[in-house]
Amino acid sequence: MAQLFEYIKMALMNIRSNKGRSILTMLGIIIGISSVIMVISIGNGLSSQVSDELNNLAGGQLYFYSGGSMGDTQASNEEAVEFTTEDFDLIEEKIDHVKGSVRITRPMERRRDQKERLMRTCMAVR
Repeated sequence: MAQLFEYIKMALMNIRSNKGRSILTMLGIIIGISSVIMVISIGNGLSSQVSDELNNLAGGQLYFYSGGSMGDTQASNEEAVEFTTEDFDLIEEKIDHVKGSVRITRPMERRRDQKERLMRTCMAVR
C-alpha cells in the first residue's frame, strides 16, 4: 500500500515538472475522445435519417398480386383470382392499422398461345 502512494506522489511530481507536455497530452486525449464521440453521433444521426426517409417512402406497404405469380407466365386464367372492391373494403374495415388499399392493374407479357394480354391486379395496403 505504501508503494502505491509513492507511485502516485512520483507521478504528480512528474506532471508538475513537465507542465507543457502534460497539458498537450491531456489536450490530445480530450480532442481524440471528442472526435470519436462526434463521428459516432453523426453516423447514428445520418443512419436514422436515411432509415426514416426510406420508411416514409415505401415502408409499411404490402403488395398482393393476382393473375399469376410474379414470374409465372404459364398460369391459366382459370387459376387466377381477382381482387374485388369488396375485398378492398373488408381489408380496410377488418384489419387494424390499415390506412388504405389501392387497386393497380398492369398488363403482363403476352402469352404465345393466346392473343389477348393478361392483366395482373396488385393490391397495395398501407
